[in-house]
Amino acid sequence: MGNEGLFERILALCKEKGTNVTAVCKAVTGSSGNLPTWKKGNVNSETLAALSDYFGTTSDFLLRGEPLKIPPILADVAVAFDRGEFEGLTQQEVDALAQIALTLKSQRRL
Repeated sequence: MGNEGLFERILALCKEKGTNVTAVCKAVTGSSGNLPTWKKGNVNSETLAALSDYFGTTSDFLLRGEPLKIPPILADVAVAFDRGEFEGLTQQEVDALAQIALTLKSQRRL
């Protein structure tokens, strides 16, 4: 059983990015041989993580069409910093926030 709508979301993201699904498949997996399984909505977790990274989206969006829910304070981190919403953080704390984000992203690939 596949993930309904997965391939359609991949196609829409390809259009937004100005590419095609064959090129994405080759970029993500090294060949276009996986296209038939993608069309059925079947991707393994490694491919799903690679697709998420490639398109800059989440696996939840690819699988279910659910956008990432970003708390308002993080919707635009640079603006939040400019407005003083993170006032009082030390450089060490800012660096720690960046490290947390990198750690979370790297865990998607496991």
